[in-house]
Amino acid sequence: FFFQAEDGIRDHCVTGVQTCALPILVELLREVFTESAAVRFEGNGYSEEWKAEAAKRGLPNLADTPAAIAEVMKAEHHGFLVSTGILSQLEVDARFNVAAERYLKQVTLEAETLVDLLNTAVIPSVERQLAATGAAWRVLSEAAGSAKGSAYGKRVTALANGLETLQEGVGRIEKELAGLHGGHDEIAACRTLAAKVRPLMSELRATADLMESLIDDEAWPLPKYREMLFVK
Repeated sequence: FFFQAEDGIRDHCVTGVQTCALPILVELLREVFTESAAVRFEGNGYSEEWKAEAAKRGLPNLADTPAAIAEVMKAEHHGFLVSTGILSQLEVDARFNVAAERYLKQVTLEAETLVDLLNTAVIPSVERQLAATGAAWRVLSEAAGSAKGSAYGKRVTALANGLETLQEGVGRIEKELAGLHGGHDEIAACRTLAAKVRPLMSELRATADLMESLIDDEAWPLPKYREMLFVK
């Protein structure tokens, strides 16, 4: 109804107060848009484009939870809560500790679950497929003289490389998780999870996805994406 009033359209629902409010609202919006120009971005806020634009504008880029927690823990960012009596410093610290502990436990649980799935489901299925495909390749090589660089040889190589990557990655994750129990600095532990464990988890996820595309449906123990989406 604000726009009806501004355009000169009148009915019993439009009041003089509403008519006067529109210019005030427009001025307020103009002020807000001007003040927030440095942090507004009309594109994808998760894209590399925004990271580059944020750096160009001199804006901080807190890419993960530990970085955000560490930043908010600085007195200049939470001091107003204490100075205004909303929270005591002890209460603020407690909230930081809870946030860090939640992140630590959640990502640790995710990493341990991934390791368990890889060790008990993915790696054994890759081993079985590699044994079957490798045996078929040897027969093919003897019968047709196929070299290792042939299409079938590349399939065997892909399975072997994937198996090696998964086994090595599991060992690296287990080593990082074991190192988390040696200290009492939860923020440092969270940073280790964010900087080392989570990227490694993503790498292993990509390798497992590739193995899924190479392994016989009957030999893959987990639901495949297409089965979850379209079949079952």
